[in-house]
Amino acid sequence: MNRTKVLLGYCLLVITLLFAVEAWLPVEYIYKIVLKVILILLPLFWMSADFFARPDIRKLKIAVALGGLSVIFIQAAYALLHPYVDFEQIKALLAERQRIDASNFVAIAIYVLIGNSILEELLFRGFIVNSGVRHPWIISSGLFAFYHLTILIGWFPWWVLVFSLLVLFVGGLMFCWLNGARKSLWNSWVMHICADISLLAIGVKIFF
Repeated sequence: MNRTKVLLGYCLLVITLLFAVEAWLPVEYIYKIVLKVILILLPLFWMSADFFARPDIRKLKIAVALGGLSVIFIQAAYALLHPYVDFEQIKALLAERQRIDASNFVAIAIYVLIGNSILEELLFRGFIVNSGVRHPWIISSGLFAFYHLTILIGWFPWWVLVFSLLVLFVGGLMFCWLNGARKSLWNSWVMHICADISLLAIGVKIFF
């Protein structure tokens, strides 16, 4: 129980700090990366779980298929919701809050695709799911959606924002299911990367 409280408490602290940084500290994105890396990797010094053990091969194949479907779903959602979203405003908000523009988009996209995705998997599907908390999939997925709230605030009309958070919650549940009882993040990471590829493709349309 103490281990559960300590690990879950630490994860909640990390999420809160990162949430606060996103919401109120418009600093260079590189500094946010450094902070996120330090905070999320720190528990690996006292946790012995192998989060990159051999995955469930059957579910790994399913993860690839679901990843492909997520690409199609995100692009379809973009096409349908495009008239209701001000993408120039999103571009301005990214420049203001994240210091992201066309000059550094490619470098940041590479980090998001490889680095940020695995950090999020470690935090939400690694530490939180394996913390011993009750209903770990629900808690992990709820926090996963909440974590993205500050990034998305101001981007969309309220109903698109609610829809996006719901998609993130359901996506989190799917990530948890793909990993199952194994302490391995390969399956969820594969699908996560596919979803990020589709989102970054939209980013290319916005910036270029």
